Amino acid sequence: MAGFVHAHNVGVSLPHQVGLTNLIAQTEDEYVSEALELASNIPLLSSLKMCLWERMLKSKISDGHNFVHGLESTPKAMAPVL
Repeated sequence: MAGFVHAHNVGVSLPHQVGLTNLIAQTEDEYVSEALELASNIPLLSSLKMCLWERMLKSKISDGHNFVHGLESTPKAMAPVL
């Protein structure tokens, strides 16, 4: 569910990165409604279970090389020019 704390940010970021933005709720009522709908849709749950690992591997989340490159370049970009 979207919100203002770190857990909310992660809860939005991960589904977004794997192309499952339809699973991101904006309100508590929407969260409960979508959770109940998803829990009652066994074929959809099965499909998600079968493809979620592949989606994760193909996403930016699993791109360690670019993550490390970005991490290494951040301090350089923040350093004052002397």
